Amino acid sequence: MPDRYQEIAPVGKYKNIWLVLDRDTEKIYVKKCLETFNQEVYRRIAGLYNVHIPGIAAWKLEDGRLWLIEEYINGETLEERLDRGYSFAREEAAGIVRQVCEALACLHSQEPPIIHRDVKLSNIMISHDGIVKLIDYNAARLYERGLSQDTRLIGTEAYAAPEQFGFAQTDARTDIYALGVVFNYLLTGEHIKDRMAEGACGAVIRKCTQMDPKQRYQSVWELDRALQTLQMNGSDRDGVTAEATVRAEATARAEMAESLCVRPAPALQAEKGMNGHSAGWSEANDRGTDRSGADGSETGLSEKGVPGSGIWPIPGFRSGVWWKKLLAAAGYLFIFYLSLTVEPELDVGRPLSLWTDRILVLVSMLFTVAVYADYRGAAAKMPLLHNEKRWIRWLGYCMVWPFTLGILIMLKEAAFSLVRAMLKI
Repeated sequence: MPDRYQEIAPVGKYKNIWLVLDRDTEKIYVKKCLETFNQEVYRRIAGLYNVHIPGIAAWKLEDGRLWLIEEYINGETLEERLDRGYSFAREEAAGIVRQVCEALACLHSQEPPIIHRDVKLSNIMISHDGIVKLIDYNAARLYERGLSQDTRLIGTEAYAAPEQFGFAQTDARTDIYALGVVFNYLLTGEHIKDRMAEGACGAVIRKCTQMDPKQRYQSVWELDRALQTLQMNGSDRDGVTAEATVRAEATARAEMAESLCVRPAPALQAEKGMNGHSAGWSEANDRGTDRSGADGSETGLSEKGVPGSGIWPIPGFRSGVWWKKLLAAAGYLFIFYLSLTVEPELDVGRPLSLWTDRILVLVSMLFTVAVYADYRGAAAKMPLLHNEKRWIRWLGYCMVWPFTLGILIMLKEAAFSLVRAMLKI
């Protein structure tokens, strides 16, 4: 069968990017070949629906390279626009940065959060219909709680926060730093080291680009609120009224909730059912996407990009939706009841071993829930669960509970044997 995507022409000077025609839908896409990538990051992004994130229609792994079929953006980057002498008004620049905030809010709200790590002028595009797109996720990574620094240092030096040079682990505030540098470029045409914007805009940029992450905005939602206040005031005065602040917060929350991971990207809508049309290609799907929040709820607005944030970080309580929390509570109660009342035949008359096995069953079941919900990136650490072949992924999910329980029982028996040996001595 011939390849579904017919190459039309290379894109500019790039040797690994082509315009392609989808033979089935006659739509134009971009085909990319990546040699540096994080497979799990792209798998998750392919399941996101956000107007400010380019849709991934299909992907495949081949000879250690990742091939992507991605939404074609008819527009130009901010770098290209500045290079041709375009001057951004303050309100326009703030509006662009706010749209990037919406893209980052979608990424940072994932569990674990996705950190872009390379936000810069050349990675932000404006389509001809005025939509801002955050592109190029080659440097992106999944945030891992507990790490002292990134395992791989990557990014663009002019936009890189101090932690990207090995001082600490990157998180949501790393992207906020880079976004502050971008905002300054839009207003002044120069880097923050050469010239800082003045007035209220300069104050926002200075807070974004503090050396200490704790002194920056702690989430893109907080930054978006500050930018909204700037736009509403219409002048560079530092003081704002309480009424303006409340109005800005309400408007910003409504706008961000509307677009955050729930607005289907056009390129993805026509791609359902493409599995099997092209040898080796996998279709983009809804894995990892919480579609709740379309009614204006606050789903996805929690500050998961900041370590330790979130009141209910465990699976079932992360969305904040009451009926989901109720179902989760019922599910956990059932797991505890089932685990703590089971009576293995081999342990009848052996109270210590019986209760030990019950606890092991409980631990294994909770661990299985964590893997299925990808809590703290648990699924990403399981080799079979992010395999390219679907049947291997299904096999991996089926093996999680019995494999975990078996390992725990083996460890228990080994510990009991060691204790018995020590008692005999």
